[in-house]
Amino acid sequence: MTAALAGAGYDVVGLDSSPAMLARAEAKLTPQLRERVRLVRADMTDFELGQTFGLVIIPLGTFGHLTTPEARLRCLEAVRRHLRPGGLLGLDLPNPVAPGFLDDDPALVLHRVWVDGGRTLSKFVCRRVDPAEQVERVTCFYDEGGPCGEVRRTVFTYELAFLFRREAEYLLRLAGFEAEQVWGDYDLGPYHSSADRMFILARRKG
Repeated sequence: MTAALAGAGYDVVGLDSSPAMLARAEAKLTPQLRERVRLVRADMTDFELGQTFGLVIIPLGTFGHLTTPEARLRCLEAVRRHLRPGGLLGLDLPNPVAPGFLDDDPALVLHRVWVDGGRTLSKFVCRRVDPAEQVERVTCFYDEGGPCGEVRRTVFTYELAFLFRREAEYLLRLAGFEAEQVWGDYDLGPYHSSADRMFILARRKG
C-alpha cells in the first residue's frame, strides 16, 4: 500500500513495529519511490512522528491486532494527534456479519503453493472464531519442501479482534472522530450485511 500511494504521487510515512516487515517494504521501493517514502519502526498504539497529515490509513484489517479496548483507543488517539484539523482516517476492517465470517470451522485450508526451482512452499490456515470474545484465532502452517522430498514445517498463531459497525463508530467518537462514510468494498460500494469489508472514513473533530 505504501508503494502504491507513493507511486500515485503522495508523500507517505509507513509505520510498523517489525524490522523484518520494514525491510521487506524497503526492498519493494524503487529509487524514485524512496524519495516519497519514510519508513518508521514504532508501535501503532504509541508513536510520535513529528509531523501531521491530512489522511491516515489503517489498512487490511491490521487494526484487529489490537485485541483490547484500551489498545484500540490508544491507537486512535495517537492517530488523532497526527491529523490536521479536519483530517481523515480510513479504517479498513473485516465485515463480521458477512456470510461465513462467524462460522467456527477448524478445518485446514490450503491457501497457496509457491514453487521455486526444486523448492515448494505450501500455506495451510486453521481459523477458529469466538463470537463471545469477538476474536479470531488463526494458526498458520508453512510446509517447505526440498528437492529430495523432505518437508520442513513452521507453525505460528495469532489473534485478530473484530468490531461491529456501531461499536466501531462509537469507539471513533470516543477518540475524537466522526464517521462520515462506510463502504463495503475497495471499489467504495455501499456497506451491507453481505459486504466483504467495512471501510470507515472518519473525520477528526476539533
